[in-house]
Amino acid sequence: VAGVAVVPGLAKGRKCARSWKILGDIGADPDYPDLSARDAAAVRELEAAGGSE
Repeated sequence: VAGVAVVPGLAKGRKCARSWKILGDIGADPDYPDLSARDAAAVRELEAAGGSE
């Protein structure tokens, strides 16, 4: 496709242990230092509902 290019680069942040996404908010929740804020909230909801991850 004319005019389209790809410029590779390293993502900024750390990898979430649950979703494997590279994000800047890993460890924002002290109860889940290896998870993103979104995944920490999801795990917290699962635990509150009696589920397991």
